[in-house]
Amino acid sequence: MFSEKWPTDPANSEIGAIIREADDGAHEAGFVWDEFLSAQGQNPWTCMHLSLRIGALAPDESVTRNGRIFLYEGDARDCLQRCEAFLKQ
Repeated sequence: MFSEKWPTDPANSEIGAIIREADDGAHEAGFVWDEFLSAQGQNPWTCMHLSLRIGALAPDESVTRNGRIFLYEGDARDCLQRCEAFLKQ
């Protein structure tokens, strides 16, 4: 248990994706990254946090990660399929 305010889900994230449905039920927002540490979504604050795996970097060192943002009309299953397809590229 992370806290009473932000309980931990017993299921672990399998891919670095977070999907949020709009209040109207017809629109979706999805975020996906190729390397991730954790995914968090809190209600009713409508927060979405997807922590990237970047690692310790030395000065002047960099790392490249691939990600995508999906904003569209559709449902969560469709968004998840898009996220999974992106990761398979």
